[in-house]
Amino acid sequence: MVKKIQVEPLGRRAVILRNEMQKKTEGGIILPNEAQKVESEGTVVSVGEDCKWLKVGDVIVVPYACGTAIEIRGQEAVVVLEEDIQIRILEA
Repeated sequence: MVKKIQVEPLGRRAVILRNEMQKKTEGGIILPNEAQKVESEGTVVSVGEDCKWLKVGDVIVVPYACGTAIEIRGQEAVVVLEEDIQIRILEA
């Protein structure tokens, strides 16, 4: 379930919560910080009024170095332009 965050991005921006980084291998080996897989997948928690293709709850893929990192009530998030989002993951 997506936790609601009370922010309103402007224009065609969206606030994304990135998925957690992989901290263990499938075999249970704990990875050091340098070896942890960086996730580019995240969940949309807020969208600007001009966003055409996104809605809250969408799971998307966005380049890792894209957007502006922010912290809201202790949660790390990123603000990205709608155009920077590469794909939306649809449930089958």
